[in-house]
Amino acid sequence: MSKNKTWAPPGWPWELDLLSLIFVVIALAVPYSMIPTDAAMDVARAREEQQHVLWAIGIVVIFVMHLAVAGATLETISTPFINLLSPIGFAVLAYYRSHTAIMETGRESALTGSVAQYALVVAGVMVLSLIVARIRMARHLLRFRGVKWDLVSPCKYDASYRQLATEFQPLIYPPRVVRACTEGVLIEGFFYLMAIPFEMFQGLAPVAGVRHSSNGRYLASSARNLIRVELLDNAEPLYISPANRAEFLSYCAHHIAHLRPHATGGTRTQAGETTHGARQTAHGTAHGTRSGHGEASFYTHTNHRSPDPKAK
Repeated sequence: MSKNKTWAPPGWPWELDLLSLIFVVIALAVPYSMIPTDAAMDVARAREEQQHVLWAIGIVVIFVMHLAVAGATLETISTPFINLLSPIGFAVLAYYRSHTAIMETGRESALTGSVAQYALVVAGVMVLSLIVARIRMARHLLRFRGVKWDLVSPCKYDASYRQLATEFQPLIYPPRVVRACTEGVLIEGFFYLMAIPFEMFQGLAPVAGVRHSSNGRYLASSARNLIRVELLDNAEPLYISPANRAEFLSYCAHHIAHLRPHATGGTRTQAGETTHGARQTAHGTAHGTRSGHGEASFYTHTNHRSPDPKAK
């Protein structure tokens, strides 16, 4: 983890969880306000209160479980997936409870419970969540206002984006631009940021195409410029696609090698060659460039000896 506050993880996305909490309160308060207060309806009131208590316990437990799971999986990305989608789930639950409570009282209401209204709730809350995520991203971006970026590479979309769409994540996290400076790399999307200091890099290498058999996180816009990034203490590689891939690889390899002078850096492979010196470690060290896949600079944080020129 970076000691520099600028590159520190963004922390708990409380703004999105606050939005979820608002819908939790609606799911609890609206049905309770619909319970009849007429003394002549004591039996019906007692039954509805019991149902409300059971629903309230269930909703609160779900929200607490959400906080526990989301807190255990806080990431370097400013808008984690579970926090982005949780407001939608709680909004649908709040709509269902409100509509059911109103129907039980026999009152007229604009809430019909139709599929169209559910779709409208999902779409509306999704837009609201993206706005909140965008505000959070803008506030997080203020950390980098004094950073001088040496490379600013836009993420260009092309026909190969359809291949990435099968990995699902590019649909949720479409990238916009990738920036690099002497301290690290910043991936900027339309509503998220992901800051990766070079001290977290384990290795990086060019990749040709999408390998559906391999796990990983894709914050990429094109399968033609993919770079596989191995991160320390992270089993899943990260795939990005800066437009100037060769320059980006060379720049990152130079600064990682400078950061770790004791490590092997700056080795270069050509297309069709295989790097045998790089082995995968328990932390996910990058594989050597395979035949047909390597075409630019390759860096891996391994202790590997150069061959003795006299030994022939």
